[in-house]
Amino acid sequence: MLSRVLWPGRGVVGGRSQLCRKRTPGGRDELGSWLHELVSQPRHEYPAFAAALSLLVVLPPEEAAQALRDRVMVLVQQREATAHSVAETTASGVHPLFLVEDDYRVALLDAEIAFVRRLVGRIADHDWADLWREHYEGGS
Repeated sequence: MLSRVLWPGRGVVGGRSQLCRKRTPGGRDELGSWLHELVSQPRHEYPAFAAALSLLVVLPPEEAAQALRDRVMVLVQQREATAHSVAETTASGVHPLFLVEDDYRVALLDAEIAFVRRLVGRIADHDWADLWREHYEGGS
């Protein structure tokens, strides 16, 4: 199937071990089929945050907005750390092709940061805030 081999003369660069994977003939078709499916077929991966969003109105709007602002601060730190790691790793000579999953992670973080910031703004909007407070205080 697959064997892990450290690249000659390489160790850990930018917090990543420099690995390549060698395919044995018996695993080549299986790996190709599995990877093609993973790349080509979008799946809804239901993260904990989506579940939390579905219950967000359980919190008072001010608390929900603060929790979301706190989340943005952590997401921004994660984005900066990931982007820094990519920059360091590419500067050490690793081609960005081998870091595409980190580019994807940065794109996801960018999207989540933008979404959460918009949501905080919507919570502050009178239409949302009034309805939310009414729901929260009414217990319905």
